[in-house]
Amino acid sequence: MALIMGIQVIGILFALFMLYYTFINYKRDQLQKSEFGIWLTVWLVFLAVSIYPFPLQTLARTLSIWRTMDFLTIIGFFFILTLTFYNYVQVRKNNQKLEKLVRKLAFKQANKETKNRK
Repeated sequence: MALIMGIQVIGILFALFMLYYTFINYKRDQLQKSEFGIWLTVWLVFLAVSIYPFPLQTLARTLSIWRTMDFLTIIGFFFILTLTFYNYVQVRKNNQKLEKLVRKLAFKQANKETKNRK
């Protein structure tokens, strides 16, 4: 095994911490089983890439990206954009559900007030 560089140690420690944090959130029922599986996979892949970055170098060079760090930055950027879009869609859905609920409650309240006046 080749000498592990400082950035790899930081990556390994970060991945281990996130695995632990994901597990804790799953045990507290803050993550569903499917969400836990997805995040577990993400952190295990991150850990594997931190320990064995050399296959990524080959892939990066195949895509004409000469530095692995540039490749990881591009991948990270796409990942963050994907998560941002997913979060936007979820917030939008929640806003629509909340709006429907508020309208329903407002109509119910208005009907009660109308019946009480008669």
